[in-house]
Amino acid sequence: MARMRMEIPESTFTAATAGLLAILLVALLMARLITPLERRLVTSTGVILAGMFFVVQSAGDPVAAGIGATGWAIGLGAFAHGVLAWSSAAASRIGPLAAVFLLPPTFFGAVLLDGLVISLVSG
Repeated sequence: MARMRMEIPESTFTAATAGLLAILLVALLMARLITPLERRLVTSTGVILAGMFFVVQSAGDPVAAGIGATGWAIGLGAFAHGVLAWSSAAASRIGPLAAVFLLPPTFFGAVLLDGLVISLVSG
């Protein structure tokens, strides 16, 4: 019995790529509207979440768990530093809304970087 292969049309990849690029463009534009301290807080939150992701998903791999824990600790330290430096003057009107748009690309970028480090260390 022959196995049937399911193929995805190339137009799907083109549409998905265009959609992801549009989301990235919106995130980059949003990043220009918030203060540098808010950008650091969003970035550190993404690093914390990526570290937790690799700690939870490590499945007994000590390298992935170690890199994830290191990323989590670095993100937590950066977040604590940002919170301690916070003042009402450091807030922008669009900050909370921008965090919603900026956190997913930041998380995915941090996951990619952690994955790269894991592949280099364990490779």
